[in-house]
Amino acid sequence: MNRIIKKKRIIQFALLASVVLLIVSIWPILYYVPKIPDMPELSTFNNELRKQIRDANRKAHKRPSSNNLGTLGAIYHSSQLYEKAADCYKIAINRNGSSWIWSYYLGCLDKEMSKSQEAINNFKKALEKNPRAYNALYYIGEEYQNIGLYDEALSVYAEISGTDPVTRYRSGNFRRDYYPLNIYAKYQTARIHLNLKQYDKAEETLLDILENYSYGPAYRLLGSLYSAKGNSAASEACMTRSNELFNITNPVDTLTDLLALRSNSESFILKQIDKADYDSYLDWANILINNALNYAPDNKYVISKAIRILFRTQSENRALDLLETHFLNFSDNLSELKEVADILYNNGFFERSARYYLRAIELDPQDTEIQANLVLSMFRDNNTQAADDLLMKFVKDQPGNAEVIINASYISILMEKWDQADHYLEQLEKISPSNPKGLLLSGLCKLEKGKTKEAETLFRRSFRNKPDILSAEALGDLLTEQKRWHEAINHYKLALVPFPNEPSILLKLGILLVSSQDETLRDYDQGIEYLQRLIVHKSCPPDHLIRSVSNLSQTYEHLGNERKASACREFLNNLLQVTSNPRYLIVKLDYELKKP
Repeated sequence: MNRIIKKKRIIQFALLASVVLLIVSIWPILYYVPKIPDMPELSTFNNELRKQIRDANRKAHKRPSSNNLGTLGAIYHSSQLYEKAADCYKIAINRNGSSWIWSYYLGCLDKEMSKSQEAINNFKKALEKNPRAYNALYYIGEEYQNIGLYDEALSVYAEISGTDPVTRYRSGNFRRDYYPLNIYAKYQTARIHLNLKQYDKAEETLLDILENYSYGPAYRLLGSLYSAKGNSAASEACMTRSNELFNITNPVDTLTDLLALRSNSESFILKQIDKADYDSYLDWANILINNALNYAPDNKYVISKAIRILFRTQSENRALDLLETHFLNFSDNLSELKEVADILYNNGFFERSARYYLRAIELDPQDTEIQANLVLSMFRDNNTQAADDLLMKFVKDQPGNAEVIINASYISILMEKWDQADHYLEQLEKISPSNPKGLLLSGLCKLEKGKTKEAETLFRRSFRNKPDILSAEALGDLLTEQKRWHEAINHYKLALVPFPNEPSILLKLGILLVSSQDETLRDYDQGIEYLQRLIVHKSCPPDHLIRSVSNLSQTYEHLGNERKASACREFLNNLLQVTSNPRYLIVKLDYELKKP
């Protein structure tokens, strides 16, 4: 009898346990599933995005765990469906309060939607669970700053600024920031001081940044500060430096990078690519554009962006594969045709650039720049006779257009048809006798004939009438070849007035100042300054960068600074092995050369 009763109790307990387990398993579905936002209208989305949303939504309904709910929110977030994303993040946080990541993403979403106080609260929740979420701390400072709570913001920035940037902020992710987080915190600190007219504190903070890094925004802010203090010369010098540097004001956030990697939304990903491109994270832009091509291969705007990025990241073959689709999509878009034609020409694909220029000239037959580029493409593609015939046609059709005649003269010089160039220049003399470009080209013709004095006179007249990079270089090169070092140095310094950021001028002047054969003319400090500016210059051509660092290496070795000479040699060796973005190497070298 006791055995029967005992058996019944066991059965009853088992049934009760089963009921409890059933309730526990069903309760989340009954409680959380109704809170999940309805799916949006999906008809306007691409197939991959529709599938991504449906799958994540189905998974969240079937098993409403914190991870599944948050993942659905992240997909909505990266599809710019912000309200639905916020709802999902909130449910995920409520489902599992110990998970910090969804509070972080909700804070990022609030930040995007300018909900400062909500963002602060969510970032604080994330920090409570994960004190090493340093970007959350930085964002709290930013949001305090946005709502005018400067003391609170300064306190947060001070906490970040006092950290060790090497050990504390090193990231193991594939995208690394060019600068440590404390640089951004110091920059924001200086902005607050400047806003409060605490000029001395702002200046001290900015100079502290620039002691170790050529940080573009710091130069720009310092220029504004000096302007406010009435020091126009110092302000202009800082603005000049800022104009040749990248304006990176937002730290890398590898967590929001994950949103971009998960995104199947063309509009979202294109914005992320633009940001990466603007901040010179080209490797990251390349990853994003390849992802976008996988899920939206026919989107014309993705294709347009891809061609630009792929050419800049040594992926020319993939870019070329997209050209036919691109041409069909943009055959009536003049600006797009011109821009891609220029990219093709600059990368040596002359036959393809000619096709684009030819279509562009059909849309705008009077555009002299397109006319010239079309002829040059044909000439570079070894269609010399066809190029020459087309050139003569353009001149015949517009005999009174000075730009057409100038282009004809210039192209004739490139073709080494000097008599033809002289003929066009005589024609130009009749309609625009003092044209600076005409004077320059006439000087080049004189130089070819060995008439250096006449060439110099023409170069000087051209540069004086209207300074131009070509005339500046032509005269400077002539003076240098004639070993008139002092005149060459003075000329290049004069050329820096209208062209303060021109890489070729900075390079040639810097080399003369550190290695002039007349040692009395050497100015190592100034020459080194010009050459080091080229290292971090956002528009410095690769060959200029190599020549600059090579000359710096020799100069430092001559001056007995083996540490800096070795840093330059190491950079050049590493540069030869890098097949993608060398910006990390550049920032590192700049940091090393700034050390005493």
